[in-house]
Amino acid sequence: MSSDQMRAIIGDFLNSRMGEADMVRLEWRDGEQRNWDGDEVKLLLNMVLLARDCLPRGGSVSVERLPAASCGLRITAQGVGMMTAESVKALHATDVSTLRPRGAQGFYTALLASRMSLSINYEDSHDRMVFVTIQKQKNEKGGAGF
Repeated sequence: MSSDQMRAIIGDFLNSRMGEADMVRLEWRDGEQRNWDGDEVKLLLNMVLLARDCLPRGGSVSVERLPAASCGLRITAQGVGMMTAESVKALHATDVSTLRPRGAQGFYTALLASRMSLSINYEDSHDRMVFVTIQKQKNEKGGAGF
């Protein structure tokens, strides 16, 4: 899938069920403009869901694909009232029995990343949450029950 197609899909997706007051703006920063494979598409869409969950009052979601060698993505959610959603906290869950329904998205996203030999780190501040995928070391055991 091309970067232009991905940008259009995600932009529509972010605002599909939201009113004017909680609008989420997309900032697209894919400078390389290379195609997205199926696994990248799934991972990106799920990470965008997590970012949107952190913005109950709206804001912006920035998508940046890092250089090809790093296999990475950086997703930034920023807005007034930004919060660490339950789905985000579940990114590093190791026991599915402890998850509540809202945590399922984070757990599933971690599974997708793990299958791509990636892990997802996040850092939150007062009004911004940054998600970054990083390549796992060969001997690193993944989160999400792996």
